[in-house]
Amino acid sequence: MNARLVRLVVVAAVVMLVGVVSASAQPSPVEIKFKFQANGKLFEAGTYTVDFSSSGNVLLTPAKGAAVEIPRQKLLGGRNVRKVELVFDRVGSLLFLSEVWIPGRGGCEVSRADTEDRATVKGK
Repeated sequence: MNARLVRLVVVAAVVMLVGVVSASAQPSPVEIKFKFQANGKLFEAGTYTVDFSSSGNVLLTPAKGAAVEIPRQKLLGGRNVRKVELVFDRVGSLLFLSEVWIPGRGGCEVSRADTEDRATVKGK
């Protein structure tokens, strides 16, 4: 009976682990409620999925449209987020995508403006 219980616990743990890994492997959606600029391109407000490409660059995909690859400037560490976080630098009336953080995968900087005014948008 003890061997049966141990097998049941092991199977349950494997099923839970597979669920967590598959959930974290999917691109994460985030709703951005303002226009912004990234990699020299203007993006409209809307829902985007955010992921890292195999090269480490950011893949930003609008709900209606093709993915745009945004080169990373440097890797960022020291933070562990639970939801996708996009950090924007405000320069005048424009917001520029500055940092991208993905749970379990770290963060990267895609641009940097010399400003103290920043906005953060978190995923669902």
